[in-house]
Amino acid sequence: MNHRRFVDSNAFINKSLVEWYILSVSDFYGAAGFKESKKSLEELYPKAFALYKISYDYAIKWNNVKYCGFVWKIAGPVLCRFYEKNPIMCSMSVLKELLG
Repeated sequence: MNHRRFVDSNAFINKSLVEWYILSVSDFYGAAGFKESKKSLEELYPKAFALYKISYDYAIKWNNVKYCGFVWKIAGPVLCRFYEKNPIMCSMSVLKELLG
């Protein structure tokens, strides 16, 4: 096995993933991140919730929480801030029924 090629390929993949993450954050927030964004919480929340719901459903389908990781890094700050300002009170059975 050519270890040099393996190392070079991993470095390329890691660099590409970082670039993809930066582009995703920039596209989502219109800025470098949540704190720098000019978009309101009310504007960002529906998008964040939709992204997380899609990832969550996929993770449930494959029984693997790792499928939520990337979207949580992007949408997580919005969801946390929204629920910090708008706490939801309901029973666990109602919550389970709502979220499926």
